Amino acid sequence: MATSKVCGDTDRQIGARLRAARVARGMSQEKLAEAISLTFQQIQKYEKGTNRVSVSMLLRIAAVLEISAADLVPELKEGAGGAPVPVITNMQALEVARMVQNLRVPHHRRTIVEMVRTFTELRCEPVQGEEARAA
Repeated sequence: MATSKVCGDTDRQIGARLRAARVARGMSQEKLAEAISLTFQQIQKYEKGTNRVSVSMLLRIAAVLEISAADLVPELKEGAGGAPVPVITNMQALEVARMVQNLRVPHHRRTIVEMVRTFTELRCEPVQGEEARAA
């Protein structure tokens, strides 16, 4: 049976992880494309999941982003199974993740995590009109 050339959920998940990793590194689509001799349009297609990423290209991208290919395809990790790894798609969450990752003092990172955990546990409702301003 031949495999379909239609991109599916897996391709979109890989694309979302690719985008998250690129943004976390503070790298533009143009810079990533230049580093692996592609056009930024091709990077856009990979990130949207409209074009499949070959294994060799996946390895090149991972090397440029200084991550493991398994970070883009968690199923590659030994013993991987169970629930899929969540993908950060909210730009504000990606920005916070990048800033926390860049903190040099471990205590500062732990403090930020505890602060966010506290806000999450409070389960407060937004003030009227706050949702519109946050978007």
